[in-house]
Amino acid sequence: MKSFFKRSAVIAALCVTAFSLTSAVHADPPASAEVHVAVSRQTVTEGETVTFSFYINSESEDGLEIESGRLALAYSDALDTLFSPDDTEITWADGVTFDSETELFTVSPARVFTPSDALLVYGLTVKDDALADGETSAVFTLSVGGGSYLVSGGEEIPVTASGAELTVLPAEKTVSATVNLIGNLLSTDNLTAKITDGEHEYPLVFGEIAEGKVTAVLDDLTQIEAGSYKLTVSGDGYIAYESGAFDPADGFRAVIDTLYPGDLNADGRIDFLDFHALCVYINGGEYAKTADLNGDGGMTQDDADCFTAGYLAKGAAQNE
Repeated sequence: MKSFFKRSAVIAALCVTAFSLTSAVHADPPASAEVHVAVSRQTVTEGETVTFSFYINSESEDGLEIESGRLALAYSDALDTLFSPDDTEITWADGVTFDSETELFTVSPARVFTPSDALLVYGLTVKDDALADGETSAVFTLSVGGGSYLVSGGEEIPVTASGAELTVLPAEKTVSATVNLIGNLLSTDNLTAKITDGEHEYPLVFGEIAEGKVTAVLDDLTQIEAGSYKLTVSGDGYIAYESGAFDPADGFRAVIDTLYPGDLNADGRIDFLDFHALCVYINGGEYAKTADLNGDGGMTQDDADCFTAGYLAKGAAQNE
């Protein structure tokens, strides 16, 4: 492991940090605090993006008031090999600014960091050719290194640290489902994606909806029991998708055009019975997840529009 202080200017901007945070009022400072590193996904493939978030945990559930400190990060040698520095995104908490000459950070207005407030977030993009020919995986670790501390109430607080580990797999070694959405879906809260072999079941994690589509990815391919699996994507009020059998070890990517909204009674069809049920919910003001087809948490005309889109798309597919 190396200190981020020894990196080039580009990597130093990513990884070497010293910050100064002011606070208006502070009780007795704790004996120690933890800087916890959380990774958005444990497994990614070439070309994908992952984020590392840094949180401050202390003895107080109300958070920790910080006046100054130093956060030195340590990383494995795979940093330069795996990630593209040009695609790195660094996001500090609101109000935090960086002085490149002094390498100090200040926050204005002063604020308290609770265990759920990320101090900073690193977004890293894996290179398309990160792995050498024949290489089946690579592991990257990022943690808080020695020399880190926080100052609170005028006292220096030792930092106990945790790290995060990321496994990078070849691009073809992933299990994912990209759904071309039918209708204006605003949230994936009502959707579920998973693979199962009848005995074991593993969920896929949905990303953000963008440009009329959303992708769900199996978070950790290395933990899957060997076997023959099927992928299903379903949702309240939707006709579900199910794939054929595949071996996750070989990777599997599905592009789905058949996740139809509008099947409120779950009979595999979208018809007048479903439309009648939807109208009852909308006109009566009663909320039902099966009728909230666009996922906005309400019963509105937008759900009717989503139903219409599903009805027309399902009918068009049946007539092909």
